[in-house]
Amino acid sequence: TPYDERPRGMTQESIADQLRNAMFTVAMLYAPLAAQINALQDRAGLARLLGRGTRLAMLLCLPGVLAMAAIGRPFLRFWLGSDYAARSTPVLVLLCLSGTAYVLALTCNQVLTGMNRHRLSARRSLAEAAANLGLSAVLAWRMGEVGVAWGTFVPACICEAVLLPVYTCRLLEVPWEAYYR
Repeated sequence: TPYDERPRGMTQESIADQLRNAMFTVAMLYAPLAAQINALQDRAGLARLLGRGTRLAMLLCLPGVLAMAAIGRPFLRFWLGSDYAARSTPVLVLLCLSGTAYVLALTCNQVLTGMNRHRLSARRSLAEAAANLGLSAVLAWRMGEVGVAWGTFVPACICEAVLLPVYTCRLLEVPWEAYYR
């Protein structure tokens, strides 16, 4: 059997896919829990869930993101050569940072869903996607693949790392400074 064949049902996942799947599995626990806490009208409980869920998600995510950012360039240089590594490392770092912004928003999305406030989250996702597409298209002409990475990073930072957490903190009456700390 050739080395590249896998048994049926087996798929090849990248490190990023594995991190994303782990985050998704953890976060899926929070929407039902948030719905139960919301039904009890326990804002303090929702605030604790938001804080603990975000800390847990960041604890699970940061080692992988930091590892990809730290060893990305040497790995790309070894695997594909110096020229490719030099061009691709900024893209890798920007996409790692975009992934970190996604993790900040993960628990917020689940808590908002549990509170039946998912409409705003859906609108924010659509606006972020439109901004991502538009900005990536414009910056791709000027900067190439790095422009596309910037087009992904900027809307992710604004929407997922700032707007959504601040909105969720405001709903739960949690100081946003405490959330980010």
